[in-house]
Amino acid sequence: MIGPAVREFWDWWLSQLRELVAGAGGDASSHKGAVLVIAPEGSNEGAVASVTARIERRGRAERLGKITLDAGSLRRLKRTASSMGKTYQTLLEVPSSQVLEKKLVLPQAAERELDQVLTLAMDRETPFAADEVYWDGRVEDRDRAKRAITVRLAMVAKAQFADLVTALSQAALAPTALISGSSRRITIALDHGSAARRNTAPRALSLLCVALATAAIAVPFVRQSIALGRIDDQIDSLRPAVDAVERVRERVVSDRRQAEALAAQRAAFGDPLAMLAAVTAAIPDDTWLDSLEYSHGKLRISGQSKAASHLIGDMSKDTIFKNPEFSAPVTRAQDGKIDVFTISAEMRN
Repeated sequence: MIGPAVREFWDWWLSQLRELVAGAGGDASSHKGAVLVIAPEGSNEGAVASVTARIERRGRAERLGKITLDAGSLRRLKRTASSMGKTYQTLLEVPSSQVLEKKLVLPQAAERELDQVLTLAMDRETPFAADEVYWDGRVEDRDRAKRAITVRLAMVAKAQFADLVTALSQAALAPTALISGSSRRITIALDHGSAARRNTAPRALSLLCVALATAAIAVPFVRQSIALGRIDDQIDSLRPAVDAVERVRERVVSDRRQAEALAAQRAAFGDPLAMLAAVTAAIPDDTWLDSLEYSHGKLRISGQSKAASHLIGDMSKDTIFKNPEFSAPVTRAQDGKIDVFTISAEMRN
């Protein structure tokens, strides 16, 4: 059996190795060379019409101004970025309001295949499927007593920035990660961080070699205490974790039918988030809503506008709306400057 002192040393050594490997993964925003940061700007229709760009290097930021998303402007941005550093990476800075975060408590054994576990649990824990969002999961805390880990899951809907990412990729400015603009910077690697881990693999191996060399010095002092009992203890300690992972997998499989049923309902009745985005994009800035009703693909909105007569034409431009029409007469408010309206429409799936 392993003595208490040897067990404490073994646990400490393993924790040091885990911290070294986690630290070697790095952050997409800690690139030593120049970093090209691109921030999208929205238009009245809700699409990204232009971006602002800046170069960050050696702790300093140099603004490059506003860039339109045409091929010529993006080529000039590429040349400017290349002239400021032989190596640089591109980051896409999105508003903090577009980043959704959730904390998950998972069995400790799930950390070994964290991406796979989060992918399977995405439909159950969030309103999105894994392929609908850019996402990344980071371990924030480890509770060894409860054999559990706390994971912070960060997500950004792909639909909002997919066209922008495509345009940047075609201009050889493909972003490697999304970052938020908050003081507590959130980084979402577009490949779930695998590329960053591959790029820093030599550093991780070097750190592991140092840790192994340190452990080798202590091996002669503990070799007599580490015998067959250690293997039995490891098997016993891992059995609850393995059982917990099996229970998680069984729960994921049993929940898959519910996820499929929810997906079928979404296909039958439409996507409320898409409806809200379409309504927001269709109505102009001088219009505001007092009520919004949506049920079984039927939409009814009421509000006030400085030019209500234009609203039917604005909504007809978006193919998601079908047969928009005034369902009640348009009236004037008491001040005679504002139209009061009610519009009904159907939503295409």
